[in-house]
Amino acid sequence: MIGKAPAVFPAVTFRNVTVQVHFGVAPLRPLPFKCHTWQEVQKAHSEVKTSPAPKDGKYQVLLPVGLPDEATFDWVDQFLSKNKNYTEISDRSILDWANRSGLQRSGGYFKRSSHDHPEMHFGLPLMDDYSVSKVLKAFATVLPRNFIIAEVKNNLLAEERQKTLSRFPSHCYTKEVRVLVGEPAADYKTFIQE
Repeated sequence: MIGKAPAVFPAVTFRNVTVQVHFGVAPLRPLPFKCHTWQEVQKAHSEVKTSPAPKDGKYQVLLPVGLPDEATFDWVDQFLSKNKNYTEISDRSILDWANRSGLQRSGGYFKRSSHDHPEMHFGLPLMDDYSVSKVLKAFATVLPRNFIIAEVKNNLLAEERQKTLSRFPSHCYTKEVRVLVGEPAADYKTFIQE
């Protein structure tokens, strides 16, 4: 290619193993070949992408509050289709991520006893005991982006809702609770019918 080549995004995929990633200045062990560590990457060989900052300087945390089995997740799907700058945090989003990553799940991905808190059934302790979910929720509070927390039971209970919102610092995030009860909007009805 003539001119500046586009930036590439390195990806490593493994199944059923644990990978240790080291971003330090020097390799953990001597390597039989020469390569740059992440901290040594030269600006000419890298491109830093940033997410667009919000207009008021704060990102948003949105908690949809709906009744169990009353299409809360359908509303979340519609919201995400219109708002691509939001990241969903839920157990179902972890299942979707695992499916796209090629993880095998006992019973397949369509077998779910609950959309809100589905059993993982991977045979991987850190997935099956919801450790991945706990770590994701802990890291989300320090990542600068918009989140929608799609947990029907926890969002419905005032104490759990308050606990979730308290994890996000007010100087970085605006917090919104949106109640999804009553007659749905016309655009939602159209989305569901399509």
